[in-house]
Amino acid sequence: MWIEKWSLFKKAESWLRPVFSELYGNSECGPHIRAFLIKCLKIFAAIFVVGVIVVIVGGFGLVEFAYVIVLAILCGAAPYLDIKKKLKERRFLIKKGLPDFISRLVLLIEAGMTLSRAFEISAGSVEKNSPLYFEILKTCNEIKNGISETQAYEQLSTRCKTIEVARFSSMLIQNLRKGNSELAALLRMVASECWNARKSLARKRGEEAAAQMLIPVALLLIAVLIVTAGPALASLLNINTVQFGR
Repeated sequence: MWIEKWSLFKKAESWLRPVFSELYGNSECGPHIRAFLIKCLKIFAAIFVVGVIVVIVGGFGLVEFAYVIVLAILCGAAPYLDIKKKLKERRFLIKKGLPDFISRLVLLIEAGMTLSRAFEISAGSVEKNSPLYFEILKTCNEIKNGISETQAYEQLSTRCKTIEVARFSSMLIQNLRKGNSELAALLRMVASECWNARKSLARKRGEEAAAQMLIPVALLLIAVLIVTAGPALASLLNINTVQFGR
């Protein structure tokens, strides 16, 4: 498409690539970015055209036209909020499933299983619809296809982009490069930290949900005040009007 050759489009695509590569992977993020930018452009064009028609028909001036441009830009950029929400949810699910995965991995390593085999079997402890599950399976497939374990764990850390996964991957890589007889103990410590991070994150999400619940409660309170105090205020204003009229 001609729009894909537009320099501004290319700059936006390069700016969005880190976010979309984390969501969809490096090999599949290109089509998603282009579809996203075209969607934003369509929303901007629709709001802009409708706004210009309203300004022309209503006989408004440059100030109203500037409002239309600002509104069109804001509406066009609104889908990015949904992308950020998906990215936040993805990272939350990864942090949620990581403690169970590491705990099972520790048990299998202590039982004498090799790291790569334990890594593959431990994937069963993660929810099947979790992004962490797909990333673990992808890592296992990379190892089976001939990629070194060190490189596979590095790519896992790059794809997930969370502090917990980065530390976990670096520990596995250090064990492969230097050897460490205390890998199970270190992983158990990482699992404990992941559990604490998971609890903290769940507590934070609960606080955010409680704060969001205050909004409808406040709106309901305002509606109740309007319904109860409105007639009294109207009657008071009516009485004052009659008195002044006399």
